Amino acid sequence: MRRKPLDRETIANIPTKIFHKNEANKDTDKECSICLTEFEEGEEIAILPCLHRFHKSEIFEWFKRQKTCPIDKTEVKFSV
Repeated sequence: MRRKPLDRETIANIPTKIFHKNEANKDTDKECSICLTEFEEGEEIAILPCLHRFHKSEIFEWFKRQKTCPIDKTEVKFSV
Protein backbone atom coordinates (compact mmCIF):
# COMPACT_ATOMS: atom_id res chain seq x y z
CA MET A 1 0.00 0.00 0.00
CA ARG A 2 1.40 3.40 -1.01
CA ARG A 3 1.29 6.07 1.68
CA LYS A 4 -0.11 9.46 0.80
CA PRO A 5 1.83 12.63 1.57
CA LEU A 6 0.41 15.70 3.22
CA ASP A 7 -0.35 18.45 0.71
CA ARG A 8 2.05 21.40 0.50
CA GLU A 9 -0.48 23.96 1.71
CA THR A 10 -1.14 21.98 4.88
CA ILE A 11 2.60 21.51 5.49
CA ALA A 12 3.10 25.27 5.11
CA ASN A 13 0.42 25.91 7.77
CA ILE A 14 1.88 23.69 10.48
CA PRO A 15 2.38 25.89 13.54
CA THR A 16 5.96 26.32 14.70
CA LYS A 17 7.59 27.96 17.67
CA ILE A 18 11.05 28.57 19.04
CA PHE A 19 12.04 26.02 21.67
CA HIS A 20 12.96 27.29 25.13
CA LYS A 21 14.18 24.78 27.70
CA ASN A 22 12.46 26.59 30.55
CA GLU A 23 9.07 26.07 28.83
CA ALA A 24 9.47 22.30 28.36
CA ASN A 25 7.68 20.59 31.21
CA LYS A 26 7.38 16.98 30.02
CA ASP A 27 9.97 14.47 28.79
CA THR A 28 8.20 14.37 25.41
CA ASP A 29 8.71 18.13 25.09
CA LYS A 30 12.48 17.75 25.11
CA GLU A 31 13.24 15.35 22.24
CA CYS A 32 12.32 14.96 18.56
CA SER A 33 10.87 11.48 18.09
CA ILE A 34 12.03 11.32 14.49
CA CYS A 35 15.76 11.98 14.88
CA LEU A 36 15.86 11.15 18.62
CA THR A 37 17.90 14.19 19.55
CA GLU A 38 17.05 16.73 22.22
CA PHE A 39 15.71 20.10 21.20
CA GLU A 40 18.26 22.86 21.62
CA GLU A 41 17.54 26.36 22.89
CA GLY A 42 16.33 28.54 20.02
CA GLU A 43 15.53 25.75 17.54
CA GLU A 44 12.31 25.96 15.53
CA ILE A 45 9.95 23.12 16.33
CA ALA A 46 6.62 22.12 14.82
CA ILE A 47 3.60 21.30 16.97
CA LEU A 48 0.94 18.97 15.57
CA PRO A 49 -2.76 19.09 16.53
CA CYS A 50 -2.16 16.02 18.74
CA LEU A 51 0.45 18.21 20.54
CA HIS A 52 3.44 16.06 19.57
CA ARG A 53 6.53 18.16 18.83
CA PHE A 54 9.29 17.64 16.28
CA HIS A 55 12.15 19.52 14.68
CA LYS A 56 10.53 21.54 11.90
CA SER A 57 12.80 20.15 9.19
CA GLU A 58 12.30 16.54 10.33
CA ILE A 59 8.50 16.63 10.38
CA PHE A 60 8.30 18.54 7.08
CA GLU A 61 10.33 15.76 5.41
CA TRP A 62 8.10 13.13 7.09
CA PHE A 63 4.98 14.76 5.65
CA LYS A 64 6.38 14.61 2.13
CA ARG A 65 5.86 10.83 2.44
CA GLN A 66 2.77 10.49 4.64
CA LYS A 67 0.13 12.47 6.47
CA THR A 68 0.01 10.93 9.92
CA CYS A 69 1.73 11.76 13.19
CA PRO A 70 4.84 9.55 13.59
CA ILE A 71 3.89 8.80 17.19
CA ASP A 72 0.16 8.17 17.38
CA LYS A 73 -0.55 7.69 13.64
CA THR A 74 -3.49 10.11 13.60
CA GLU A 75 -4.09 11.88 10.30
CA VAL A 76 -2.86 15.45 10.49
CA LYS A 77 -5.38 18.14 9.60
CA PHE A 78 -5.18 21.89 10.14
CA SER A 79 -7.77 24.60 9.70
CA VAL A 80 -6.67 27.18 7.20
